[in-house]
Amino acid sequence: MDNVIKTILTLLVLASPIVDACEEVEVISCDNTDQVFITENNTHVVTSNISEKCRFVIPKEPGVCQMKLDLVIFELGDADAIGDCTADVMTISGSKTVKVLSVCGNLTGQHMYLDFGDSDKIELTIQGKSKNVAYDILATQLKCNHPNRAPVHCLQYFKSKEGSVRSFNYPRQQLNNQEYTVCVEAVSGVDAIQWRPCKEITGEPFFISGNSGKGKSLGAASGTQCYADYVQILGENRRCGSTFLPMTSFAKPFMLHVGFDASELPLLPLPPVLSLPVYFNRAENVNKPGFPGGPCPDMSSVGLVCTPPPVPCESHELGNRRGKEVTTCTCTAPAMNSDAMNTGFCLDFIQI
Repeated sequence: MDNVIKTILTLLVLASPIVDACEEVEVISCDNTDQVFITENNTHVVTSNISEKCRFVIPKEPGVCQMKLDLVIFELGDADAIGDCTADVMTISGSKTVKVLSVCGNLTGQHMYLDFGDSDKIELTIQGKSKNVAYDILATQLKCNHPNRAPVHCLQYFKSKEGSVRSFNYPRQQLNNQEYTVCVEAVSGVDAIQWRPCKEITGEPFFISGNSGKGKSLGAASGTQCYADYVQILGENRRCGSTFLPMTSFAKPFMLHVGFDASELPLLPLPPVLSLPVYFNRAENVNKPGFPGGPCPDMSSVGLVCTPPPVPCESHELGNRRGKEVTTCTCTAPAMNSDAMNTGFCLDFIQI
C-alpha cells in the first residue's frame, strides 16, 4: 500500500508546475525510520503513514550552497493560544539564513531558501500529532553559482515584478518566534517598490499587535509603538497594528523584515504608568547627566516610553542639595494583548 501511495504522489508532483517533468524526482517519507538523509536533488518529502515525528537530514553536497524548500502541501495543527507551535511543528536548524525556525499550521504554497554557510547539514524535524497532518515539501539543491540562489540572509526570495508576501500560517494565526527577511530582486529599470495590503483575500490583510487591549483596534501604528511584533521595510519605520497604510520605498535592496517575538505579555511586571525622578540643577539650568540625576532614561528595551513633564510637577529642597528641584518622568507601558488575536499579514508588492 505504501508503494502505491508513493507512486500516486510521484505522478502528482510530476504534474506540478514547480517540477520540470524531464528531471528525476525522488519521493521519500520516514515510515520505516525516524531519520532520513536527503541526498538527491528534487526530493519530495511526504507525510509518513506511521511516524508522528520525522527527522530529515540534508547533508551539504560538494558545490552546493543552498537549499530551496517549496511547500507544495503543508498542513499541520495550529499553534496554541499564544502562538507557540507545541503539538504540531516543523523545526529548521543548521542554516545560516535562520538560526532556528519553528512553524506550524497552514503554509501551503510558501517557500524558503536555506543557506548552508559553514554548516555541513540542514535538518528538518517534523512532528505531527493531529489527525489531518499532510505535507509534501520539494527540496531543491542550488549550487553556489546558480542564478536562482537567494542572498544568504533572505528566507524568502521573489524575482518577479509584482507578487504577494504572507506571514506563515496567515490568515489563521500569527506564530511566535519568527525572525526572518523577505527579499525582492529589483528588475531592470525600476526605482522603487510599493507595498499595500492584499486585495484578493477574505478577512483582515494586516493584524499584527492590532488590538489595544481595550476592545478597540490600534489602527495603523509605527515606530516605537511596534516593539513587540512588526514588519519593517528597508529604510522605513516599523509597522504594526490593524491597518497597513500603502507605502513606497526607494531603498535598495528591496527587503521586508519580519519580527514576531515570543509573546506579547509585558516584558517586565510594571504598572501602566511609572514615575521616575529626574533631578534638575537650577544653577546650571541643565539636567545632570546619568540616571538618577539626569534626563528621562531610555526604557524602550522594556517596552516603556518615558517623557518629562512640560513644567516641574514636584519641587522641594533635597536635604543639603540647595538650588536643585526634582521632577518626574512619566513612563507609559502600551496596552498589551495576546498573540492569539493576531492573524499576521498579507502584503502585495509591485516594483515601479
